[in-house]
Amino acid sequence: MQFKLALAAAALVGTASVASAADLGRPAPAAVDYVKVCDAYGAGFFYIPGSDTCLKIGGRVYFDMRTGSGAFSRLDHQLSNYSDRRRSGNNIFTRTAAYETFDARTNTEYGLLRSFINLRQRFSTGSAAAEIVLQDGFIQFGGLTAGMTRSAFDFTPLGYTFGVDYNAFQSNVILNQIGYTFAFGNGITATVSVEDPTSADINYNNSRRVASTGVFTALYAGQAAYGALKAPDVVGKLNIKQAWGSAQISAAYHDNYSLANGDRAGWAVLGGFEILLPMLAPGDKIAFGGAYGEGAQGFITAYSQYSTGNVRNVVVPGDYIGEDWAVDGFGRIQQTRSWGVMGSFHHEFNKKWEFNFDASYENVDGFGARDYATYGLQADVRWKPVSNFYIGVGAEYGSMEFSTATRTAHPLLQNVDGWTGLVRVNRTF
Repeated sequence: MQFKLALAAAALVGTASVASAADLGRPAPAAVDYVKVCDAYGAGFFYIPGSDTCLKIGGRVYFDMRTGSGAFSRLDHQLSNYSDRRRSGNNIFTRTAAYETFDARTNTEYGLLRSFINLRQRFSTGSAAAEIVLQDGFIQFGGLTAGMTRSAFDFTPLGYTFGVDYNAFQSNVILNQIGYTFAFGNGITATVSVEDPTSADINYNNSRRVASTGVFTALYAGQAAYGALKAPDVVGKLNIKQAWGSAQISAAYHDNYSLANGDRAGWAVLGGFEILLPMLAPGDKIAFGGAYGEGAQGFITAYSQYSTGNVRNVVVPGDYIGEDWAVDGFGRIQQTRSWGVMGSFHHEFNKKWEFNFDASYENVDGFGARDYATYGLQADVRWKPVSNFYIGVGAEYGSMEFSTATRTAHPLLQNVDGWTGLVRVNRTF
């Protein structure tokens, strides 16, 4: 029996030796294709394994706790009218927001091919579920840009503060568009863009009244006479960006189409600049912008609505105040005239502390008794103990004042104001 076991053990050893010898003749497995750094487009990019495309993954998370008061306050807009603050209304508002960005770039014989995605999720006081939104999503091929991103009309440097409630001037609208940018060298570019004004990311359907009781009587016919989108907005801009800062001029065309009264061409123009101030402190800067428009409220202010009746922001007091146009008693389209200005200042006390300030004003001359002016003041201080992280406190004040004729025609309307205070914790990566 022991002899048989010895033979079996010898056979097993021999088999293993043959197998090991056979393995020596086989090629070694291919090395793992490790992720490689791509430094062609700046820090954070890496090559997608097996391709020549560079990818950068980033994100942002912030938490807000806000409080506020005043008839113009938007703190409890989901629960009550502005001048009718119920005991059930919120005095505290919290929000957590998360953003994920994916930036993929490939160098081609025609120039840069880029795709960019920015996803946003928010969960706020009173939310039943997290809000998931495509914040940005576009493709760039050479000078061509197609997709959802901020309007080419806007001067993006404006607005250094948190800006949660009371920016009177600054459209800051993200929408579907296709455009082309021409680069002339020395930091000078020109852009022409065709944009869909009905695809804006802000799309509330219920306007709210400043008046707390009673019926707001319409002054004109045709409040809901919008005839749908017949022509896109056309935007052009000229921009320069150099070591001293940047500047921009923009112009836009907007079609106001009525169901029964033809259409009229709305338009808007903008100018803005940002100047770097290293002589004060490294990182210091100021920015200023102004715009004027007729029949194109969406390019001037956040407190506006499209002619579709979709409110471009929560604060649209009264019925259809802030509209692009109205139909008068003779069936003619009367366009709203408006203008606005905004100034911003950013100061770095040192590497760990900064201060931001914004001031804005807008004046609206609507058809009939639809005239008002708004202004906003905003400031915040941020502590930055480590890179890409800060804790900040901010305060904002806003006011809306109606013309004498508007208040006479609508006794329920009154001048209103409000304030907001907040704490924000923010991390980017």
